[in-house]
Amino acid sequence: KISGQSQIKYFHNIAHDGSLAPLLGFLQISQMVWPGMGAEVVFELYSKSSSQDRHDSSQSYFIRVLWGGQPMETSTPLGTLDLVPIDDFFSYIESMTGSGNDLLAACNS
Repeated sequence: KISGQSQIKYFHNIAHDGSLAPLLGFLQISQMVWPGMGAEVVFELYSKSSSQDRHDSSQSYFIRVLWGGQPMETSTPLGTLDLVPIDDFFSYIESMTGSGNDLLAACNS
């Protein structure tokens, strides 16, 4: 859940090509290639206030996924992952994997 309370501005994770390839497959990159040396997938989270009044604003969140420094083009219903509403992105992930409760139940069975 996005609460806007974290002070973390940047998080970096390193993975091998064998870990990036399944991620690219899951996100259904439009042209599947094996990730080469130095390949990167970047997830950026953006927020936008819906009101100018600081005391009466709600945040909208968007995600951008970069592949090779450009917004990732996918064959998913989301299309190009460039400032996609975060709820749409999470709904797509859940449609592919099930909810967190579904996954927990499957692990415990």
